[in-house]
Amino acid sequence: MIKSTFKFVFILSIGIALGWFTHDKYSHTSDSFVTIPNINNNNLDSSEMLDDKKFVTPKVDAPFASTFFNEKMLANKQLGALISMIKDDMLLSDREKLDQDLMHYASSLLTKTPLLEETEVRLKALLGNIETDTHVKQLLAKYYEKVKNYENAILQWMQIRETTSYSDEYENIQQKINTLLQAGIERFKVLKTYEKAVDFFNAIIESDPGNYEIQMQFANYQYEMGKYDEVLSLLEPLSFHTEFQDQANDLKNKTVKQIAIITQHEITIPLIKQGKQFIVKALINNREPVRLMIDTGASLTILTPDVIQNLGIDNEEPESYVSFSTANGVVKGPIRVIDKIGMQSIEVSDLSIGVLPLFANRRVDGLLGMNFLSQFSFFLDQKNQVLVLSPR
Repeated sequence: MIKSTFKFVFILSIGIALGWFTHDKYSHTSDSFVTIPNINNNNLDSSEMLDDKKFVTPKVDAPFASTFFNEKMLANKQLGALISMIKDDMLLSDREKLDQDLMHYASSLLTKTPLLEETEVRLKALLGNIETDTHVKQLLAKYYEKVKNYENAILQWMQIRETTSYSDEYENIQQKINTLLQAGIERFKVLKTYEKAVDFFNAIIESDPGNYEIQMQFANYQYEMGKYDEVLSLLEPLSFHTEFQDQANDLKNKTVKQIAIITQHEITIPLIKQGKQFIVKALINNREPVRLMIDTGASLTILTPDVIQNLGIDNEEPESYVSFSTANGVVKGPIRVIDKIGMQSIEVSDLSIGVLPLFANRRVDGLLGMNFLSQFSFFLDQKNQVLVLSPR
């Protein structure tokens, strides 16, 4: 008899308490009562409680939402599932009121400043009630965003994305995932935590193995970190994917060249002697062949306006302007950034260059300056007319 009474009173206390999640009184008629069903006490084991505090026994048959919410009633880790069970034998109008109260309470958890430490646990406890689960999952995702836990935020939005049937909503969620992914990558770069970044990517790829865009971004990140073997491994499946094939092959070629630089002790590049100067052939952005005069006294690599025009970047806004000392005095010229400059198997990306007209009668397209050369250990072998480059 005592055990049966405890079952009834406990479940009754949950149903009554949930009516006042937000501590606000709702306007209900005096005869708006909720009939609380009895459920198996095995679902209410004390091991499922967030703490060991006892529940306060409410009045029996209290009107719906007429008793102030007691925080202790949220101590169960599976509260959402319990609410779902309670609702089975409730009137439709009372179910809807209970769902509204749950959503109001869940939303209120994110209004705290600063966020409470138990916010995540409280939100997770509310999962299990189908009618409100999407709302609670969205709040969980927003919570993770606020605390900069980008991995869990992305995983949460991925779960929500799979349940939506609207293409516009799907695209909006996907856009949010991509934004969070970029935020996570930038955060890891700033914090210089390579291992955590790898765990971050692996967790997301494991949850969404068909998302080749994320795999491509992971490969690019590994390339930036100089992890070339990992890059090639990630690019293997992407090389056969129609949408990412070109990107994957481009990155693969860059990676192979960088591996060649590392594995070879030195790379010898033939030079062309022109008077007392030496000219080297290079390729800009994988398509524009140029002849550059080696100038160890120039801090910046220089290209002529004709080359910039051929590259199609002459209309882009320059990064800045600097003054150059020339035979005709000091002149001001624009600074631009080229995607890459390559010589044989080596390549330098995102190189700043100055733009100036040079030596119209010397058949050169610019100067190869120290902002390129200093990225290697280099030796100008004038006797054999070669430029020797080796990794630093």
